[in-house]
Amino acid sequence: MKGTVRRFSGGPSFQAPLLNISVPTTESIHFHHLMDMPLPFATDAAARLPYCHLPIMISKSFLEDGEWAGFYCTSFGSQSPHFDSPMRNIHFQVDDFGSTRHTLIIQANGVDSVGEFTLLGRMATDIGNMQFSKTYTGGTPQW
Repeated sequence: MKGTVRRFSGGPSFQAPLLNISVPTTESIHFHHLMDMPLPFATDAAARLPYCHLPIMISKSFLEDGEWAGFYCTSFGSQSPHFDSPMRNIHFQVDDFGSTRHTLIIQANGVDSVGEFTLLGRMATDIGNMQFSKTYTGGTPQW
């Protein structure tokens, strides 16, 4: 997937003035390439299923391959979720020197409807949890 945007076809699209991204569907994601799925009746299937994607999806090559897009979503109580305009042109880089076996240090650059930004954060490799700080280039808000 080198040089490609991770977009998925076959689902409803999020309409934004800057980018039209289709929502992923089970038919458009090649699960067998991304996961080591346990057999349904294996004794450890329930324990392995939530983490079977991690060996591939926490790899440096997976994160740095291609161009990513994403959304920031907020939801309060029973309100319908609100999606901000898409973040796009995201290129992740894993810091080889700051990362450890249990934590990957990751940074990325991208753009959204506010402007150009940098993401700086980490991923817990045992559960795949990612936390980022988002800083805009022109001194605009920081999250």
